[in-house]
Amino acid sequence: EYWIDETRGPAMVRRLSLSFKKQGFPVLYDDEDVECLWYKHIYEPIIAEKNKHLEEGWYEPEYTLNQLEMIAGELENFATEIKEKMIRGGYPLLDNHLYAILQEYGRTVRSAIQKNIRVDSRPAN
Repeated sequence: EYWIDETRGPAMVRRLSLSFKKQGFPVLYDDEDVECLWYKHIYEPIIAEKNKHLEEGWYEPEYTLNQLEMIAGELENFATEIKEKMIRGGYPLLDNHLYAILQEYGRTVRSAIQKNIRVDSRPAN
């Protein structure tokens, strides 16, 4: 959901790209172009796909409670692993960005679990 938010989406792109750049990955855009990059390559395709699905009456996939628990747990485990390696000096401090993103995703999934939203009522396989 944050990817399509007009404030959080570009900020997330900026934070992720900074983390990738610091790890030595090539980042092929200028910092002032981040809003355009976000709009053209993230926002527009997501909205177009959502509109297409609504127009065609597609089923929106939902997750079982077990699936949401697994997703939240894995996000939290990965965030903890990154934080521990940062403390031991295994990862640069700039991985705080990735850590913060993973934590936010984990909180979002946990919130969905608590609110019981987007949870399929069918039992997990």
